[in-house]
Amino acid sequence: MQNDIEKAIEEFEDNAYHESLKPEISIKSKVLAMKALQEKQEREWIPVTERLPDRGERVIATAGYGVFEMYLNIHNKWIRNGFDWLKFFKAPVTYWMPMPEPPEVTE
Repeated sequence: MQNDIEKAIEEFEDNAYHESLKPEISIKSKVLAMKALQEKQEREWIPVTERLPDRGERVIATAGYGVFEMYLNIHNKWIRNGFDWLKFFKAPVTYWMPMPEPPEVTE
C-alpha cells in the first residue's frame, strides 16, 4: 500500500503542468496521501493472530459471521453485552477493528 501511494505521488509530480508548482504539489500530495493511508489502516480488519485491542477498548469484531461490538476483558475473553462470546456462541473471534469516530456535529 505504501509503495502504491509513493508511485502515485511520483506520477502526479511527473505530470504536474508547471515546473514551479512541483514542490508545493509534492508536499500537499504527500500529506494527503499519508492521511489517506492512516485512515485506511484504521478501517482495516486486524487478525487476532496479529494483534489484540487494549483490554476494555470497545471494537468491532467478527467470528466469520456478523459484525458485533465487543471488548476484551482482563482475562482476555471477548465480551458482548456482558456475556463471554466464546462460551455462548462457540465461535472464536477472528478479526477486529477500532470503532469509527462519531461524525462531527454541526449546528
